[in-house]
Amino acid sequence: MKWTKAVVLLLILSTQACIPNLKKTKAPAIPAWATLPPADTTQSIYGVGSAFSFAEAKKVAMKSISEKLITKISSQTKSELSQFNSSVSRNINQQINVSTVETQLSGVQVVKSKQVKSEFFVQVVMSRPAFIKSTTSRFNEQDQKVRRAVNSLSKQSKLQQMISVNNVMSAIAKAKGLLRLLEAAGSSHNVDKHVKYYSDVAAKAKDIRYKVRFNVRAAQGMQSVAQKIVSLLQAENLSATSKNGNRGDININVSGRFKNTVVFSQYFSQLKVNLKISDKNGRVAAVKNFDTSGSSFRNHSESSEKAISEVEAAFKKKGMFASLGLIKI
Repeated sequence: MKWTKAVVLLLILSTQACIPNLKKTKAPAIPAWATLPPADTTQSIYGVGSAFSFAEAKKVAMKSISEKLITKISSQTKSELSQFNSSVSRNINQQINVSTVETQLSGVQVVKSKQVKSEFFVQVVMSRPAFIKSTTSRFNEQDQKVRRAVNSLSKQSKLQQMISVNNVMSAIAKAKGLLRLLEAAGSSHNVDKHVKYYSDVAAKAKDIRYKVRFNVRAAQGMQSVAQKIVSLLQAENLSATSKNGNRGDININVSGRFKNTVVFSQYFSQLKVNLKISDKNGRVAAVKNFDTSGSSFRNHSESSEKAISEVEAAFKKKGMFASLGLIKI
């Protein structure tokens, strides 16, 4: 009996010795600064990000700074920046969004980083004065473009004025975007004064645009293309006709040709369009070329219409003024 108890005790002790240490290991902790980043100051703006690589975590941290600036720009400002002609409003809206602000951040430094298992945490800081200084420099560049263009308008032909006001609208868009960023960063710029000036310039530019007369003249076989261009200009609330006997302030000569083929019972139309844009005195401002195609299982008339529709789509995608060489983006 004593021998049996001794054997049992020995088995228990040997079993306990073979059992591995089951003490729970403590999971790595996320750094406190990642969950509760420091508050921004008059000198610094902080951002925190996490991702599965250091580079991506840094991008996320910088994006968080951009988002802070964006949230300070009111929806009223965004609406104000979209009040202009649709060909330019796309440029204006692009000035204030997270991705474009990220590219304009300056003086950003990584102050803390930590890897927890496969995840990286990064804290960055941006110098507020450095950002204001660099953004002010970019703003002044666009502001001077606007003022120089406005001062030269009285000496220009209507075609030159059209190009100038389109460039002015683009510069205003960039200037306003930078101005609002400066405001969000706490700059002392007189925002209202600049916005008032830009609004006055925009009203003048719009008036110049709507007083310009476009005349679209078509070579043989290009009447449908010419009429499509007229419709697109009229959709921008611009004065446009397609009478070959008239001369406008801006004349668009449309030439080109269709090349029709049939392959395995399918109809194909290749369209080459040449545009020459000139003023009423015949001085050429731009020459543009477009090559499109269309196909149909029915006839060449339908494939030709599809090729013309492709020209229309190209104009809409790029914008009328840029398509005609009347804006230098």
